[in-house]
Amino acid sequence: DRVFVHHHAPCHRCRHCRRGYYTMCAAWKRSQLDPGGMAEFVRIPEINLRYDTLVLPDRVSFEDGTLIEPAACSVKAVERARVRPGDIVLIIGLGFMGILNAIVARHYGAKTIIGADKVPYRLQKARELGIDWVVNVAEEKLEEAVAAYTDGVKADIVIVGPGSVPAMKTGIACAGKGGTVLFFWPTPENEKLDIHPFDLYFNEISLVYSYSCGPNDTRTALDLVEAGVISAEKLVTHRYPLEDTAMGVRVTAAAQDSLKTLICISD
Repeated sequence: DRVFVHHHAPCHRCRHCRRGYYTMCAAWKRSQLDPGGMAEFVRIPEINLRYDTLVLPDRVSFEDGTLIEPAACSVKAVERARVRPGDIVLIIGLGFMGILNAIVARHYGAKTIIGADKVPYRLQKARELGIDWVVNVAEEKLEEAVAAYTDGVKADIVIVGPGSVPAMKTGIACAGKGGTVLFFWPTPENEKLDIHPFDLYFNEISLVYSYSCGPNDTRTALDLVEAGVISAEKLVTHRYPLEDTAMGVRVTAAAQDSLKTLICISD
């Protein structure tokens, strides 16, 4: 069979699993592929095979299959943020995951999507992929730009991609009344975020985190990939053979003219 194997899998029995918090499961944290995904052959724990291995439908290519796990992270984030039809959604950070978050948010009914970044290539790519309006944060103050674009309403949902305190503060400032700010990436361990509980309380702004994804999310992600909502054709910009993995990592880290880089294993 052609399959997708998630690199983590939960036990489905512990307290965290019963509550739907699969990423808190001790088995989820222990399970992993050996030696990792960038290899011609890998050893897969039995728990991964049992609880989060999916057979790829015939019309889903291997390249499309590589997008299931990251798409699942976006599915979980968008569901935790409770994106609803008609929402104004702000995506801070338009790298690969930011673009995925925007695509999934649109699928869940977001009416208006605003994207923010400082890399010209990413801003242009976001426009091409259907984001309604983009803000170059190297040239504009994001809070003011969002307020102006929305006639003062601001965003119903803000998804903050960068794991930085300044980005988080900006995300909170861009949220409208009754809004939700979802933090998609962690800060360094010792950093702290100062907030104003008074403002959050009286504007009913919710702060939410989303860490990785679980088996329910990967199944939803596969459905989106199979339906063509998410595809390698739209998102993959660079491909390298296994022996050139280091080059692929450098291109991705440079964060300039790339979106998604694939490491390709020969047949």
